[in-house]
Amino acid sequence: MNEEKKVLAIIPAFKVSDHVLDVVGDCLKQVDHVLVVDDCCPELSGQLVSEIYATDQRVSVVFHEENRGVGGAMKTGFVWALEENFFAIVKIDGDGQMDASLIPAMLAPLFDGSADYCKGNRFHSPQSIRTMPTARILGNAGLSLLSKFSTGYWSLNDPTNGFVAASAD
Repeated sequence: MNEEKKVLAIIPAFKVSDHVLDVVGDCLKQVDHVLVVDDCCPELSGQLVSEIYATDQRVSVVFHEENRGVGGAMKTGFVWALEENFFAIVKIDGDGQMDASLIPAMLAPLFDGSADYCKGNRFHSPQSIRTMPTARILGNAGLSLLSKFSTGYWSLNDPTNGFVAASAD
């Protein structure tokens, strides 16, 4: 974290009430502020976060009146981040499958100016693969292979991963 360059983590919340509190807590160790976007969650994930973090000024919750999907939740979060003048924005899922301790590594190229966007890779270590259902592992492996063939970028892995960091610019 940097005093002049503040970082926001956006957590889209839809059916993640079992994990979202842990994800918020893990993110708070790495970023300046967390924004949970409750995407009309039937489990009331956003309300749960609001209640537990009611006195923590580093946590905000926005509620969608209708489900907009992950893309809609991300858009809401990015607009909020720009209005609040954050330097960088990290999007991390609320289901606990992404390792928040990797956030500093994803932010490093943004802070040193070598990149404006960084995409995570859930296949970076055996520990992260263990948390994934087998069908998701096989599906992601297949999509990774197709992406390699179609783009020619042979080092590309996990193209469906939504763990991203972007500079506000």
